[in-house]
This record gives sequence, C-alpha cells and structure tokens, in this order.
Amino acid sequence: MEDTTAIELHLAPGRLRLVHEFLNALDAEPSADRLAMGESIRRRHARGESQSALAKAYGISQPLVSAILGGRRLAARGPEPTGGLGSPEEAHVWLAARGLSDLAGELNDGEVERLRDLKAVLRALVFANNGQPLDPAVLERLDGLAASAPLVGRFATPHAPVLNPAGPGIAGVAGAILAAVMEAMYAGTWTRLKSCPGADCRWVFYDLSPKASRTWCWMAVCGNRVKVRNYQERRRTERVAAAVQP
Repeated sequence: MEDTTAIELHLAPGRLRLVHEFLNALDAEPSADRLAMGESIRRRHARGESQSALAKAYGISQPLVSAILGGRRLAARGPEPTGGLGSPEEAHVWLAARGLSDLAGELNDGEVERLRDLKAVLRALVFANNGQPLDPAVLERLDGLAASAPLVGRFATPHAPVLNPAGPGIAGVAGAILAAVMEAMYAGTWTRLKSCPGADCRWVFYDLSPKASRTWCWMAVCGNRVKVRNYQERRRTERVAAAVQP
C-alpha cells in the first residue's frame, strides 16, 4: 500500500498562490539524468515501493517524488514544482497554465532571465521568512525590479482596491507577481511563505501552523535528515576526542 503519511503541502491563499507556484518553478529544463531518474522512480513505484522509500533511495524530498509520479495528486496538496522557467517556450507554457500568456506575449531569453532574477530575489525573502539572514542588497535589487514593473490601483469594490500591472509584456507578468507579494505583506500572510532550509530540498511551502513556527516542508524527511547528520557529526567529534585523550 502506498505510504501517504502526513506531509501537508498547503496552497497559499488568494493571489499569493501565483507567487508560491512561481517560487517552486524550475529554472532549467530537466536534464537527461533527471528524466532518467523520473522514469526509474515511476517504474519502482508501479512495483509497489512507497513514496517515502523512494525519496530516501534517491535523496530527494517526497514532494518532488509526488510531483514526478503525477501533478494531479500533488495539486490538491501543494503547488506543482515541475516546469517553469528553463526557456522562453517552457515559460510560455507555465504562464499559459496560469492565465498569463496573453499578458506576457512573446518571450525572449532576456525576458525569461528577468523572471529568474525576480524569482531569486523573492526566494531570498522567503528564506528570511524562515529565519535566514537577509542581505540588504536583496531589497535594493527588488526595488530595481519593481521600478520596471509599474502597478496601478483598481477599485473593483469601494472597500477593497487591488494592485494590477500597469501594462503588458514581461513587466506586466513581474507586476502581477509583485502585486501579489505586496498584497500578502499588507494582509500579513507573506511571512507564512517559507523556504525549507534542507540543503537538498529548498521547497517553498505555506506555513499554516498556529504560530507560523514550522521550519521544514516535511519534518520526517528534511528535518530528520538534518537531525541524523548532526548526530553523526557529534559522534565523530566524540570519537576524535576519545582517541586523543591520554
């Protein structure tokens, strides 16, 4: 039977979902090795191996295993991490799936690189949401990107104005993402969007814990892996100390 033990990958609310998915989009097209790994995972899962066992066997997070095995199952639990920003063609598909292809228009390599720059800056912010130090230069870079993606206020209702991109093109796409970020910051939901600190994970997750105190995307894999490494390091230190004692 498939292991479905409690990994909870919640979608960020409202327009922040776009940012959540954007931050988990891949920056490069899958390599031949990655494609081969995916095929191997699918074969082994079909033979009955659980997702948690496969995650351990391949040294990856279970959310990524879930994504490889089928985006439909993961979509109910968290943003689809596959696809994204590897090329203009791939970015167009990713944007079309989110209703943004008409806004973006035709893309070139430079425009996709601009999206990757925006993603890198926002990823630094969600690392900071999880307690990592933030380089002040990151905010300067964000200011620069925001300056080239103007926004305009729209009063769809008398009491709930929203920010929307002021124009089309790649500036419009960046504007849609930044508008969602700013909206979440004002609403107080932005700090719940965090990046897992696991060195081999970095999955961006939405923290629904009561005090927004969650650290890992999945404690049983990412958190436990760090615990094991720390334990092994302590044991090595103890053995060395014991060996040098007179």
